[in-house]
Amino acid sequence: MVSSGPQPLPLDVALDGRVLAFTLIVSLLSALVFGTLPALRASRIELSSSLRSNKGAAASLTRGPLGKALLVSQVALSLLLLVGAGLFVRTLVNLQRVDTGFSQENVLLFQIDTDSVGFKQDSRLVKLYSDVEDRVKSIPGVRGAAFSMFAFNQGGWNSPASTRSDGAAEQANRSIRNNSVGPDFFNAMGLRLLEGRQFGPQDMENSPKVAVISEAMARRFFPGSSAVGKRFGQGGPEHSEDIEVIGVVKDAKYGDLMEEPKPMAYYPYSQAIIYLSNFEVSFSGDAGGVATEVRRAIKEVNSQLPIVEVVTMSEHVSRSLVQQKLIAKLSSFFGLLALVLACIGLFGIMSYAVARRTNEIGIRMALGAGRGDVMSLVMREGLVPVLIGVAIGLGVALASVRFVSSLLFGLTPTDPLTIVVSTLLLVGVAALAAYIPARRASRIDPMAALRCE
Repeated sequence: MVSSGPQPLPLDVALDGRVLAFTLIVSLLSALVFGTLPALRASRIELSSSLRSNKGAAASLTRGPLGKALLVSQVALSLLLLVGAGLFVRTLVNLQRVDTGFSQENVLLFQIDTDSVGFKQDSRLVKLYSDVEDRVKSIPGVRGAAFSMFAFNQGGWNSPASTRSDGAAEQANRSIRNNSVGPDFFNAMGLRLLEGRQFGPQDMENSPKVAVISEAMARRFFPGSSAVGKRFGQGGPEHSEDIEVIGVVKDAKYGDLMEEPKPMAYYPYSQAIIYLSNFEVSFSGDAGGVATEVRRAIKEVNSQLPIVEVVTMSEHVSRSLVQQKLIAKLSSFFGLLALVLACIGLFGIMSYAVARRTNEIGIRMALGAGRGDVMSLVMREGLVPVLIGVAIGLGVALASVRFVSSLLFGLTPTDPLTIVVSTLLLVGVAALAAYIPARRASRIDPMAALRCE
């Protein structure tokens, strides 16, 4: 299994006998096919013509259609892989820059198994939450602390919702995401209050039901007016007056980084009493030192509370990108590998061609061709297949990248910058691979070349 942190990614990388057998068979067949074809072609050379013009025959072998076709195919495949790698890498960068709506820096997320202490879902559980929060907030360097039902990328509690002004169709189609939180949750998470107030000591179990909602919910349920003081309910129209909105906070992402802002309602845990496993702590100073002090404070309140895990919020968010990171790394590896192989192939073909055409190049230089002319000739012969491969690769890339559009974020499958950079990178490296043999050819001594057999 591949893992980043405690959450495994279901990718089995163990050795598999069938995969090894398949790889061995394909490797042997490739060696036989690509080794047999040149051998068959060499066996058909006429002895008399070979004796009369050995170099010309050899030179023609290096410029055969099979070699060019293989080079063109390799370049086209390399460009396709480079474009894909560029898209996936830029998607990862875009996701890492997404504004989550909540603070990721200087926030610790504690996973606490509150269910294990044996309290029922009543006032005793509420007092436990309150005592832990108050004790932790007394620690120097702690700026906020609160329990919550769920944090980012942990699923959610969804329910239908309605208001008094809704029509039947609206009531059937409206859904909100809910969260039960502590009174200091918005401060601990850095969720800015836009209007109204946060939860306070007056919002108790027997008090009127209240909620703080997100911008998205305010826009959807109460368009054109302030949402503070308005009412809504979970379920059908008979519940539309159950809960009063006391505040509106900034939108935040809770499902994943790609999601659009969704209607969200927060309730005080004193009125939505359930087992809460997330404990968010905002702090200043050293994360390790604060985590140790928070652990000690929690144990002082109730020594039976098991702390399952402690992680920074930035690391917690980063864990949601395990799949995107893996795809970006693999695609980059294979893209660069294909680029290197294509350029090695081009360099090898051109170096061999220059070596076999030494006599021809010497004659050209003896007849007046300059070094620039020789370099231009060799570079042109090397780069023409590359440009053909680039044209084919661009066509294939534009036709196929739409199949991975669901994996992209913040850019289109035909993103011009990615395509242009990938193309220039391939052409630039190919030009360097062609330049070295061309430069070597331009420095051939004409007299030594004429004597070369």
